[in-house]
Amino acid sequence: MESFALGKVVITRPANRISGRFTAGLYSKMGITEFTCRTNAEYIDKAIRYAGNRSEREVYERLILDNIHKIFREEESIEEWKRFILGKVRPPDRDILI
Repeated sequence: MESFALGKVVITRPANRISGRFTAGLYSKMGITEFTCRTNAEYIDKAIRYAGNRSEREVYERLILDNIHKIFREEESIEEWKRFILGKVRPPDRDILI
C-alpha cells in the first residue's frame, strides 16, 4: 500500500501467502497487469527490466498514481483492508465496533 501511495512499481508473483495475492488484487482493481508474474523467471526478467529502464518504469509509476484512487477511495477495498488489519491486531473472538 505504501509503495502504491508513492506511485512505485511492485513486482509480484502470487503464491500461497496473502501478500502476493493482495498485491495482485490491488493491481487488478487498478487495471494494471504488467507486474503480476506467473513464474520465477518472469519475476526476475521484469525486476531486471524495470530496475534498469527508468523511463519505462516512470510510465508505469504515473499509471499507478493515475489509478490509485481505485484502491484508496473504493469502498470495497477500504472495507477489505480494514478487515485484514483488524484481523491482525485483535483476537478473533472479540468484536470491535467501528
